[in-house]
Amino acid sequence: MYSLIQKIYKYKHSKYTKIIQEVLVMNKKGSMELSVNSIVILVIAIVMLGLILGFVNKNFNTINKQFSQDEPAAPPASSSDPISISRAAPTVNAGEQLSLRFNIYALANISMIDKPSINCGTSTFTLSANGKLAKLGDNVEYQAIVNVPTTLAKGKTLCSLGFTASGGDGTNSPIIPYKYQSKDLIITVQ
Repeated sequence: MYSLIQKIYKYKHSKYTKIIQEVLVMNKKGSMELSVNSIVILVIAIVMLGLILGFVNKNFNTINKQFSQDEPAAPPASSSDPISISRAAPTVNAGEQLSLRFNIYALANISMIDKPSINCGTSTFTLSANGKLAKLGDNVEYQAIVNVPTTLAKGKTLCSLGFTASGGDGTNSPIIPYKYQSKDLIITVQ
């Protein structure tokens, strides 16, 4: 009887062993398939990441170019040349903003309300700059943004950068306006 039980046990054991071996082989095949799938997914993810980084880098370079151009410093202004511009012939695309640096030699006291202006004939260029305080004889550096109209045709536009000082010093002293001569610049629209 004991040998019969041993035979049944061995038979069952060998049967279970075969089943266990088959399961292990299936798991190995499954792990191999899982490994190949993982590699394919990883390659696709790396390609997508590269495309996204390339797109973001291209867009940031474009934005960086628009807002942080290396604008050269304007030469110092003097009493004989009261307005000096960093670039007399800047180039810009229609609808973009142009950064501009210029110096004003204070021929009169300059108050916070005294701001530069731009006149380009019939074109509607607008200039934005912060007000500054300066006393007679000071050299004041301005950084300005010129908004270029989107409807402007390609070509060169003659503009005039002007400045008027009120002569005020923030006290109750009389204000004596002093109008500076304007400085011409040619803006090339691409």
